[in-house]
Amino acid sequence: MIKLAYNVLEYDWINGQKTVNTIIEMPKWCTADILKELLFKKPVFHISKLKFTHKSIDFEDIVSKLTGVEWLDGKFQHIDGDKILEIVKKEIPVDGKEILEWMHPAFAANSAISIMSENYIDVNGLAVGRADDPYVPGLVVDDLSFIKEPASVLSENGYARLKSPYGIDRIPLFSKRTVIKQKLLAWAAHIFQGYTQWTGAIVKWLKLPVNPKKALPNIRISGLTAPIFLAHIPPRFGFKNVVTMEIASEKDQKVDIYYRDPRNFSVAFFKLSVPVRGNSINRIKFKIRSLSGVPPMVVQYETPDNGLITVNSYDVKASLIPI
Repeated sequence: MIKLAYNVLEYDWINGQKTVNTIIEMPKWCTADILKELLFKKPVFHISKLKFTHKSIDFEDIVSKLTGVEWLDGKFQHIDGDKILEIVKKEIPVDGKEILEWMHPAFAANSAISIMSENYIDVNGLAVGRADDPYVPGLVVDDLSFIKEPASVLSENGYARLKSPYGIDRIPLFSKRTVIKQKLLAWAAHIFQGYTQWTGAIVKWLKLPVNPKKALPNIRISGLTAPIFLAHIPPRFGFKNVVTMEIASEKDQKVDIYYRDPRNFSVAFFKLSVPVRGNSINRIKFKIRSLSGVPPMVVQYETPDNGLITVNSYDVKASLIPI
């Protein structure tokens, strides 16, 4: 795999600020000029009918096997910050001096983000993040930060403000936002509101895993789930791709899957809304066809009902025959 000139560079200047971009690595077959012309004009996609099969599982048992932090008992390693929060409140109660109320959701969120980061590393990806009080001491993740404002200002405005090289995004109180810009994939949430202090969380994807064969989970923080990002990379040039993915889900829910342009992440080629069964591994198979060739793409998974999922595997096969 190599990074191409028309792919995202690791560093760039946007609005006078040096930025660290989200990287998606292209395969060698994309290097020929003729393929660049074919693949990146404005492809028109045709998606076949999705085929579903289901296999019952214990979702909590599946997730407990994922990489976790050492101090947590295995049965609590569900990438669910709320389960971690229950332990923290009991083991380290608020004393009003050294342990303040905002610290509990921050600690739980940081534990969940840490587990998520380790799992991305395990599939050759990289996601970084933190949770803290953005007012004091402040919250910065790479080139993203919440503007330092007391909770009273947030209460008046009804939102927190996230700053990136692309400008300002508003995060309504007790809500989340997936932040997608040309060369940026991130997520931010407001998770606790006090009188002066509050708690925010930021996650940024620095490198996307390619067609992962190991489990890649989302996380839930204060009832709010973060997305999953990965790279759809065909093994060779083709007018047809056959995609097979397995999604484990904690409950019956809908999963929104976006396929995005690797040159500009804010451009979505198409979207699939997939119903998945709870406590099951949902195997989904479909074909993507394009007469200009099926290019590499960024894949984004969102759970609108804030359910936990794990992408157990993602496989791509390419064919020159579009039928």
